[in-house]
Amino acid sequence: MKERLFWQTVVVVSMAAVLAASCFKNPIEPVLSSDEEAIRAEFEANLDYFAVEGINDDGALPPSYESDTFSKSFDLIEPLKFGRKGHFRLEAFQVNFPEPGLAIVTVKYSFDGRFMILTPDSVYNKPMANTILRRAVFRKIENAENPRRRWRLRAISGSEAVSDGLCTIDFDSVSIQDQKGNKWTITDPLTFYRNLDEIPTFEPNDSVFVYVTVSNSQEDSEQPGTTVLLRYRNDRGMHRARTPFNDEGVYPDLVAGDGLYSGVWKVHHRKGIFHAFVDAIDNDTIYTDDRPYNSRVWGIPYIVE
Repeated sequence: MKERLFWQTVVVVSMAAVLAASCFKNPIEPVLSSDEEAIRAEFEANLDYFAVEGINDDGALPPSYESDTFSKSFDLIEPLKFGRKGHFRLEAFQVNFPEPGLAIVTVKYSFDGRFMILTPDSVYNKPMANTILRRAVFRKIENAENPRRRWRLRAISGSEAVSDGLCTIDFDSVSIQDQKGNKWTITDPLTFYRNLDEIPTFEPNDSVFVYVTVSNSQEDSEQPGTTVLLRYRNDRGMHRARTPFNDEGVYPDLVAGDGLYSGVWKVHHRKGIFHAFVDAIDNDTIYTDDRPYNSRVWGIPYIVE
């Protein structure tokens, strides 16, 4: 019962934080309380759980690639390459204390730069700006020997990156399933909290299946539709990979054209904390030279052990 009430409190505070997030104007506040300083120190000691770098391709690349095989990818003749290239900035770190000893933190990043498209005869660069949010739960502990470590990260949410200005894309749900039958369904990444010992955990060579329902309200599209990408193997470095989802009835998709996009990835051998992203990009962003950047990305952490 206590655990259920705890998560109900977290969700209510998170919903309030959705409204507060839109009011962020400045980077980190210059004056922090001692509790906020301790929470900030714990955040900085656990940055692997907050990594967002996986949506940065660092240039135009084939629709499907892995960072460890860049040289092989570039040897292939690809009619179209695209990707994001930009820089991240921590814009705000908001701490709420819904009850003594409990802190809900909303972390806001910006990711600005260019969306790059490379065709056989042209190169296009579109201005790109994204706002990224993630939330976390911290609990206070007794630690008299080191007051700056009296708060501990307890749980982490998923992340959401939304293109600034124009975003006509929405996810209805994202479902993730491993070979053992474990399943996680996400309808809002910012309320999808997992205790650190309950983060999805996989073993090397596991196959992980992802199913996505997505909608796009773009009405005057030149190239109707949405390109949906599965990103995985992402950490704070340049380890990353992406592959397109499909709704053509090709494995692991079961029914062509039913609006359910399906994807699968094989878990790598490197152990640690990583992030997977479902990345939806409006087709006008990729296939036209004058339509603006339009995208939404959901992400969750996972562990390889």
